[in-house]
Parts: sequence; C-alpha cells; structure tokens
Amino acid sequence: MLTAAALPEERSSAIWKLTRDWRLIAGKLRQAQDPASFVTRPNIATLGTWAALPNISVRGYFALEGTDLQIGPDARETTAVSVLDVLLTEVPAIPPFGERIEAV
Repeated sequence: MLTAAALPEERSSAIWKLTRDWRLIAGKLRQAQDPASFVTRPNIATLGTWAALPNISVRGYFALEGTDLQIGPDARETTAVSVLDVLLTEVPAIPPFGERIEAV
C-alpha cells in the first residue's frame, strides 16, 4: 500500500503501474465492444428483415430468442447459437487516465 510517506520512486512506480493497468483495462473493454456491438436486438432484427425481403439474393432467418441466436434458411430450420449474457448488455467505457498526475 502506498502511503503519504512513500518515496518519490515508489510513487512514480505506483503511478506507472496504475497507468499501465488502466490502459490495459480500457483496451480490453474496447475490444469487447466490437463483437458486442454486433449482437444487439436491433441488429439481429435488421438482419432478419433483410434476409426476408422478396428480392434478396441470399435468403435466411435470424432471430434473437432469449440468449439464443437462431440462424437458418427459414424459421422452421434453424440452429441455435448461445450468446453470452454479457454480449447482450452494454459494454462500459472508462474515462482516460490522466497523462499527468499532480503530486500530493
């Protein structure tokens, strides 16, 4: 634990580690947003609507039922792909960690 009596080197090391870890967490959250942004109810509904259009070149069925993504050539012949609950919730974003921290 870092205390007010910590040496400047200890404070510098702690700040460096905190900054590194903060950036790592922020990067992982950004990576998680990519697949999570695809698996949303509106996106799956849009895919289902497009795939059902009469003049579409490739037909298909897409629906999100609970946590299962139903995919198939039509509603009678589908394969269920289980979607993690966490992909159906908004991925949090953390604010950037300050580039400069004032000494206390």
